[in-house]
Amino acid sequence: MLVMKHKQTRPYRLSEIIGIVAIVAILFLITFQLVNPFKKFELANDTKRMADIGRIALALKEYQMQTHTNLHKVLPSTLSEIGKGSHMSDLCSILIPKYISILPSDPTIGKPINTVPFPCPSTYNTGYKVYFLKNVIYVQARLEANGNFLTAKEKMD
Repeated sequence: MLVMKHKQTRPYRLSEIIGIVAIVAILFLITFQLVNPFKKFELANDTKRMADIGRIALALKEYQMQTHTNLHKVLPSTLSEIGKGSHMSDLCSILIPKYISILPSDPTIGKPINTVPFPCPSTYNTGYKVYFLKNVIYVQARLEANGNFLTAKEKMD
């Protein structure tokens, strides 16, 4: 008959456990720095901002081309928030739904004004800014990644 001897194993020492935890922590930090999910979210939000301000600028240009409205009467000549409130530019009533299906808003502000049964909401804020100067429409957003401003321009013919 064959008898098996069980070899006794000793418990891990504290220094071995600390060493393993340190190695795992270092590997985690290196991986986190390479992947950096927070930076990816910032870049995704900035990409959305770029698309949003371009859409708003094009919608304003189309509005002007189809209605032949003097944009100096609709848009301020100095930077103004797009929204409905004091010292804001209300674009909802002139753009939705004919020139743009939704009025996009900054990803950090909230959801876009996309459920607008007329009349438009009594208050809203897109987080974007607009002005009209020297026959050019400017729509502006602040980038999350570096804090700089990005401006979409549409020159009127």
